[in-house]
Amino acid sequence: MKNKKIATLLFFLILFCSYSLSPKVPLTSCSNIPTDSIALVLSEMYGLDQGVRDSSLHQFKKKADVRAFLFSVDSINFQRAIEIIKKYGWIDGKVLGETYLHKESINASLLAIFLHNPRRLNRHLRQMLISEVKKGRLSSSTCMLILDKYYVVCEHRTIFNTAFKNWLKNPYVKKEDKWLSDSLMNELGLPLLPNYIIK
Repeated sequence: MKNKKIATLLFFLILFCSYSLSPKVPLTSCSNIPTDSIALVLSEMYGLDQGVRDSSLHQFKKKADVRAFLFSVDSINFQRAIEIIKKYGWIDGKVLGETYLHKESINASLLAIFLHNPRRLNRHLRQMLISEVKKGRLSSSTCMLILDKYYVVCEHRTIFNTAFKNWLKNPYVKKEDKWLSDSLMNELGLPLLPNYIIK
């Protein structure tokens, strides 16, 4: 059993090295998305993101070198995701067409990467996501989920009252944050939170 877990870890280490050292798909055209190439990149990113979090590797995550490896995978994936969004906007199966419409590795790739990297979401990147909503490329609910995880993990407060609030000692939107919640809800085109859930 131990050998199987080590083999799994080695597999993802080799996959990560080959991915990080291989030539990247050039992201140069804003009007013509290289559909198959972007689909391949998203699938690779999703595979790495999920693979390093496989339950069979859980016991290894306490080791410093394994944590460093996970951090490196997340760093590369996050930078690649930002590069894709800056060139093409938020990409999912609807953008890439019928062939990729129901592919988990395409539809969940960017979402998983952003949810696993809340501490990397600076103000500029949070605004970029809101801009993607306004352009119709990212759903309001997906953006709300990503942003609320940022607020919960990094600022220890919930702004959107998502399920991430349950990670907090006080799992509700505070009165002093109502103005921010209302402002962001308006920007995302969502109904304001009702007053009874704000404490």
